Amino acid sequence: MKVFTGVVTSAKSLNTVSVVVEYKRAHPKYGKLMKQKTKLLAHNFLENVSEGDTVIIESCRPLSKNKFFKVREVVGRNNKNSQTKVVNGPSTALRASETKDVDNGRKKIIKKVVVTKTTKAKKVSKKK
Repeated sequence: MKVFTGVVTSAKSLNTVSVVVEYKRAHPKYGKLMKQKTKLLAHNFLENVSEGDTVIIESCRPLSKNKFFKVREVVGRNNKNSQTKVVNGPSTALRASETKDVDNGRKKIIKKVVVTKTTKAKKVSKKK
């Protein structure tokens, strides 16, 4: 019986979830360890699994054409309180997260600009 731990990427179907399992494998020629991902479909009989949750899946008999696993248990829950929107521009990434102001009952938007691309100044040397 095969047992894997992965993260749920899609829980839109009624009884099916899509789970991404990451593992390391040695390169056949050079021997360097490489990260690889596999997307597996699993039967969700618990029906309380949402996207971002960490789950343990185990092999079972074929339930459909592509579904050979079932969800055994939920290990970690997705934190839905901190929702972050990322807007990518040519040289910056803008992150805005919403937090609720307890005093007024209204929402505040906190914005942070993070520079993702840096430009290096070129040195100009003059020959005499």
